Amino acid sequence: RPSASSRRSPHSGRFPGAVSSDTSGMPGCPIEEAPPRRDPFGAVIRRGLPRRIGRGDGPEKSKISALAAQYQLPGLILIPEKQRDQVPAYLSAADVAIIPLKNLDLFRGALPSKMFDAWACELPVILSVDGEARRTLESANGGLFIPPEDPARLAEALLQLKNDPAAARQMGLNGRGYTVNNFSRQAQAEKLAQILLSIISD
Repeated sequence: RPSASSRRSPHSGRFPGAVSSDTSGMPGCPIEEAPPRRDPFGAVIRRGLPRRIGRGDGPEKSKISALAAQYQLPGLILIPEKQRDQVPAYLSAADVAIIPLKNLDLFRGALPSKMFDAWACELPVILSVDGEARRTLESANGGLFIPPEDPARLAEALLQLKNDPAAARQMGLNGRGYTVNNFSRQAQAEKLAQILLSIISD
């Protein structure tokens, strides 16, 4: 089994202080092994505003690209959709993951899989999805909830994590532990086995 140092992501530290926002739905770090090691909240974020990385080819990408050009945002990096085996490296290059959805009743029952992708890579999550996703986030103590479509609160949450990297790191660790214990293949297989046994016993 490789050592922790040899498991380090080739992209780790490439985007210090980066914020990841993913719309592709691709998987995060494998939860059966340790995630790539990271250097949380590096030089860029310590100098000022965090760099934001958008990954994937979601429906809002063209609008985001146009806004970035309009407002001349040098800290915004848009990365095209990546192959499955490349995703953990990019997630692990970030310090926090943002999972935003619109303020619709439809999303109250949603549980975005990208939340677990981020947690598998030990990233704290800033979540703007109320309902089941929020309950899961708070059960895991794996990040911060903000109201949907509230840019001011999003900025406050980013600054909160920037100013308290130890707490942010702990949220990421909490999220990974919660994911391993509840959503790993082994955990899911055990839950399925219990359901099947209960059906048989009835």
